[in-house]
Amino acid sequence: MKFNSIFKTIFYGLCLGISLLPPGFSVATMAMILGIYEELIGLLNDLFSTKMKQTLKPLVSLGVGAVFAIAVFAWLIRRSMMRFPYQTRFFFIGLIVATVPLIYKQADVKTNFRLKHGISLIIAFVITASFIFGGNVALVDLGGDMTILKIIYLMFAGALVSSSMILPGLSGALMLILIGAYEFLLASISSLDVVVLSSVALGGIIGLVICGRLIKHLIENNETTLYATSMGLVLGSIPVMLSHGIPTEGFDTLTSLITAIIGFVIVTVLNLKKA
Repeated sequence: MKFNSIFKTIFYGLCLGISLLPPGFSVATMAMILGIYEELIGLLNDLFSTKMKQTLKPLVSLGVGAVFAIAVFAWLIRRSMMRFPYQTRFFFIGLIVATVPLIYKQADVKTNFRLKHGISLIIAFVITASFIFGGNVALVDLGGDMTILKIIYLMFAGALVSSSMILPGLSGALMLILIGAYEFLLASISSLDVVVLSSVALGGIIGLVICGRLIKHLIENNETTLYATSMGLVLGSIPVMLSHGIPTEGFDTLTSLITAIIGFVIVTVLNLKKA
């Protein structure tokens, strides 16, 4: 049992919280690296069952660590995006690119891929890449007072994030970028906007109950299609990230390439450790 120590469990929560924020970095992948993936999935699926009491203690400890990490690193990432937008964005691109080999290996493409899986990948890629034409803005206007539509949208964002915890290689932060909610949620975390964070948390719980079980079912019954779709989402997000702007000055170009390489190396090294 990996969660028999409170302090160790809080440490696991810190690691999971850190991995939740950078686009392209998967919480599920981090859980696999830590060796807690299967137990974590078990806890999440037992949360609203007869085993609920046994799951609360480790989940609360994980939550304490994750919330602390999110609070600290959300501020750091937001500051970095404000002061070094190109370098930070290309660091994220490096993370995203490095997840492609991970999903490729996880899906065992050479052995399992068929025509239908290639079609799933292409459709997911085209849909995701088409977000370029959305102007990189939120699907719902997040400015001004809170409305029912905004609350539903934020709940949807929370469901996306929580569902991404199930599938290795799929980043919740990346999904938030695609729907235009990433920077808004970073700012809300930094300012401790209770209404926004509560809406996202409620959506996250719903995502764990509904989407989590659905993804778990797909992993057990149609895993290759799910991974093919995930790979399409990741590949399609790269042109979307690039559409935010490409550095043209020499210093920005060089440092952006360096941060992209650093991001790629980080995920690759962690993936090797997992293997």
